[in-house]
Amino acid sequence: MKNGVQQIYRERQNLARSLRDSNTIIGTLDKVVTGALIFALIFVYLFIFGANVAQVLLSMSSIVLSLVFAVGNSFKRIFEAVVFLFVTHAYDVGDRIMVGELSMVVVKINLLSTELRTEDDRTLYYPNYTLADQVIYNIRRSGNQRHAFTVMLPIGTELSVIQKTCELLQVRKMNIIGV
Repeated sequence: MKNGVQQIYRERQNLARSLRDSNTIIGTLDKVVTGALIFALIFVYLFIFGANVAQVLLSMSSIVLSLVFAVGNSFKRIFEAVVFLFVTHAYDVGDRIMVGELSMVVVKINLLSTELRTEDDRTLYYPNYTLADQVIYNIRRSGNQRHAFTVMLPIGTELSVIQKTCELLQVRKMNIIGV
């Protein structure tokens, strides 16, 4: 009973963290989209007030071109992160995931990076565009799992001990191969 209540509380905490992180990501996206819309509205206002928009665009083209070179890659990474976080949605806060051979727990999700904690309590910050190209194994969403291990006994072990070991493993619903 106690473990069940603790598990429900942990799930509630993880859900609250996921919602908070989602709100942070959406707030950042809101600022980016608002900036782009303000930039577009400036040209609409110039057109409404009779300014020569083509001449203004021509004079600003060098500035826009330099900005594309300066922040174009950042916009590409932001777009990749948005697609990864909202379309792929490979994990939530509190999920245990494996990236390669490294097992980690998701601590916080930001727009450009994800904070992960390893089993030895190291904190890693992975860029989301890097995680989008990786194979992510979400242990929490995977359901029942099996672990294989080998039990080696000395050659002189009595048959009764081997049978008793096999019975104990079968009582614990373990599949025995090679007996």
